[in-house]
Amino acid sequence: AAVAAAGSSTPSARADVQAGLRNQGNTCYMNSLLQSLQALPGLRRTIYSRRTSAEQAPGTSIPLEMQRLFYMMQHGPRHGLPVVGTELLTNSFGWGWREVNEQQDVQEFWHMLYEALQSTDDG
Repeated sequence: AAVAAAGSSTPSARADVQAGLRNQGNTCYMNSLLQSLQALPGLRRTIYSRRTSAEQAPGTSIPLEMQRLFYMMQHGPRHGLPVVGTELLTNSFGWGWREVNEQQDVQEFWHMLYEALQSTDDG
């Protein structure tokens, strides 16, 4: 009865459902942080407000790939994409096979991401 009272909409039809992130090797620590960051409306607005150019080659700009990833996480389920990849973002970090398959510390990853976003503000 409680399920019926909640409505009959499927999770993919709900506007608040976010797309998940597909692991690339050992990137669960990164995916957890990215999903947490994307859920913060103020941070999401800050990422979206960054000046970027869609003319940049895919996988070369961290701010642009963060914008693309956050957009796909937010809107993907409405377009039939329940899971999105992070390959272009990890490419923008300069990561190859070794880095995505090496378990890393989430705090160290956050520090690297924050520094990378800050440095693109300065230059």
